[in-house]
Amino acid sequence: MSTFDVARAALASDYMRIASMTIWCFEILQTCPAELRIYKQQWKNGRMSVGCQLFIVVRYLGSAAIITSAVGYFGRGYSADFCFHYQRVAPLFKVISTLANQMVFLWRTYAISGRKRWVLITMSVAYFMATALQFFANSTTVPASSAFGNCLAGAKPGFRVSWVFYLAAMLYDFLVLGISWYFLLGSSGMGWTDMFGLTRALLTEGIAYVLLATFVNALNLIFFQLPVATTVQGMFATMGVAITALASQRILLHLLDPSADGFRSFHASSGYGNDTNGNIEVAAVRTIGGGYIRSPHSTSHAGRPQTKSRRDEHERSQIEMNRIPMEVRVDVERDADFYGGASSPHSSGDPDLKKGGDPYR
Repeated sequence: MSTFDVARAALASDYMRIASMTIWCFEILQTCPAELRIYKQQWKNGRMSVGCQLFIVVRYLGSAAIITSAVGYFGRGYSADFCFHYQRVAPLFKVISTLANQMVFLWRTYAISGRKRWVLITMSVAYFMATALQFFANSTTVPASSAFGNCLAGAKPGFRVSWVFYLAAMLYDFLVLGISWYFLLGSSGMGWTDMFGLTRALLTEGIAYVLLATFVNALNLIFFQLPVATTVQGMFATMGVAITALASQRILLHLLDPSADGFRSFHASSGYGNDTNGNIEVAAVRTIGGGYIRSPHSTSHAGRPQTKSRRDEHERSQIEMNRIPMEVRVDVERDADFYGGASSPHSSGDPDLKKGGDPYR
């Protein structure tokens, strides 16, 4: 590449990093109300749940990784000694933030599978393998300073393996997507060609965010193998941190504060759906002559145009039902360890769903 091309590529890298920080700052500001609602609920419960702890770790480790990366890249006039110590800290934040995000992906995949043991074992093995590869790739970097005096992470001469970090992350994401896709299709009864249903499933279960993170990791994998300057190679590095942290944070928000997400989960691991008011959604089962009806999901006839004969028939059926003794049974399933309180914002009245509940719920 000519000097002019390198300068243009470096400018593009500057813009990409600024865009990454803008996206993350907007995400932080946008989710502040949901964060406050979560903390308020934890305060009422008297203790901090596992889900809330994960949310804090993901949110603020991601912020630390993005800030430290920006300080080193956009700063000027740093000494070689400063860059040496700085590069011991900044990449470490990136690795730990990535591992926290991947832990969220692991548990979400485990939940979608209905707590299948083989899924937990497979994902755990993949997680530890990805951890080893990512720490290895991070340990091979050396401090590098540009002519402007900013701090960068370069590769050892003849030992360029930084791309291994993103290869491990991308393969892990593929495993998450593959297992989630398999169970979402199987549990919802959709066909492999039902793209609308699949898209809705990916959105409601938070897997669409993982798909976006996978795409950014693939871009980083490509750029870190290009024989160009370090500045150009790391063009999408900060974007990868921001998108991955955003993905896991959105998954946790969907579980801890359903009102922060416009989608309603229909998978078995999520119960019947999310109460957009953040309250418990109970499923009442009315036993009539040995059968039962899920009342929260019964179709309402109000507002539908009906003829006089149909209205009369409906009124007669209601009178007949009132003469039959009815037993109302409410089952609420919750996971106090995740929510840290006496109730969760989701519940299920179907005993079959309790066999494979969400470990977050």
